[in-house]
Amino acid sequence: MPEIRINIDHDKLSEVIHGLEMLRQETLPNTARSVQAATGMIQQAWVDKTKTVFDRPTGTYAQAIQEGLFYPYNGNPLAGTVINNSPHASYIEDGTPPHDLKKALHTSQKVKISKKGKRYLIIPFRHGTPSRGSHEGGLGMKRATMQTMPKSVYAQAKNLAVSQRIRQGSGYRYTWGERLTNTQVKAAGADIKLKPEHKTNPYEGMVKFGRHPTAGGSQYMTFRVMHEDSTGWYHPGTTPLKLADKTAKEMDVPVTRMIDNGLQQDIRVYGIV
Repeated sequence: MPEIRINIDHDKLSEVIHGLEMLRQETLPNTARSVQAATGMIQQAWVDKTKTVFDRPTGTYAQAIQEGLFYPYNGNPLAGTVINNSPHASYIEDGTPPHDLKKALHTSQKVKISKKGKRYLIIPFRHGTPSRGSHEGGLGMKRATMQTMPKSVYAQAKNLAVSQRIRQGSGYRYTWGERLTNTQVKAAGADIKLKPEHKTNPYEGMVKFGRHPTAGGSQYMTFRVMHEDSTGWYHPGTTPLKLADKTAKEMDVPVTRMIDNGLQQDIRVYGIV
């Protein structure tokens, strides 16, 4: 077969072609290492950002960041990502609009019907115990995982006779011990409402359940009834914190500089100048 071939015999061009081939084969090794280091740097910066919001950033949101680093991403050594798969992440990042909690009466499978034909739900609230150290769970977005009761309330609650939840068929039945009375709450100096819209003190009626077989210590719960004619039960919404966006913006310059340094090293090593 007739063939006309052109060969370029040029030292500099050959050097460039060789460099490009090496870059293709090695996939920019210094750049790849920079991407890997930058991904870890972003992960740590995101974790540090949670410390500006949560007193004890040990909940599922922060834990998901610790577990969410992927490098190389989709097999590409020039790509890395940090993903937060916590079920609470979208609410923390984007906030929530004001909403009527009673809408759950039309969607929840746990809805019961009263003798008067009214829908209602029994809502459990779990209260955390004060830590053995000096830290407490905090309020609102400052909490770790749940609302922590004051130490004075805990001193009363830990002496309550234990209630029990016993599995029966597909559900549970309860045997009730003692409940924390309003008098005890006042004696503990906690005659307060955490929010103006609260109808009762959040600790009144608290019960103590025995040690959980897997979760460890005793659990402290209050139960409130939400029914169709209830007033309140309106959530004011939460402010979007945008921790991921803030982290990305703050890391843009240092990450770009880090990756650029890696790229420049690859360019120098393979003679593409």
